[in-house]
Amino acid sequence: MVFTPLLASTCVGTLEFRTVAEPIGRIQPAISREPGSYGKLVIALGSHPATFGIQGVNEHTIFLREVHHAQEIRRKLLLNLMLSHVPGISEDEKKRLLHCVVVGVGPTGVEFSGELSDFIMNDVCQRYTHVKD
Repeated sequence: MVFTPLLASTCVGTLEFRTVAEPIGRIQPAISREPGSYGKLVIALGSHPATFGIQGVNEHTIFLREVHHAQEIRRKLLLNLMLSHVPGISEDEKKRLLHCVVVGVGPTGVEFSGELSDFIMNDVCQRYTHVKD
């Protein structure tokens, strides 16, 4: 069971991945033992993300709905930062590697944009001086 509002924080290391997910096996017995709690746990999974039929979205997007998505975003961010710091890399390639687009202005997109901005301003600029602009 994933607490999705905090997934954005795991992408940049503000929170650890294990803090936003809880195995269902641990939750269900606690619910059934509590006096006055419900006798059944209903698990309702969400739907697929809406791509609105735009070509290339599924191939080029990392959705942020599950822990493995957040892990992939974090891996990609850190890899691109490291690659952009390799000596001899062209300015155009640096710009390409450091270019991020957040699509979707729902709560997750807004939270991720804020977390990414804080990450860049507070952490990345100290380690990777070429990112300051």
